[in-house]
Amino acid sequence: MPLRDTTTGKSVCIACKSCEKACPSDCIIVDGIKREGEKKKSVTDFRLDFTKCSLCGSCVEACPVDALEFSKEYNLASTTKES
Repeated sequence: MPLRDTTTGKSVCIACKSCEKACPSDCIIVDGIKREGEKKKSVTDFRLDFTKCSLCGSCVEACPVDALEFSKEYNLASTTKES
């Protein structure tokens, strides 16, 4: 999911599709619209199929507005039912 602006709460993503084009695994889909009164496009749909993702980071490097970031959270499985 793209990062959000801490002051407005809106997504930083401008739906330029740079991450989608840079992805060698073809696992990202981005859609956006240009809303009335706004200077840039707003993302309406951001889908990442993590089962296809190769964790290469090409999407993060290609983003012109730093809407994506690297994370150390990659193993989302757990050994207990509660977590």
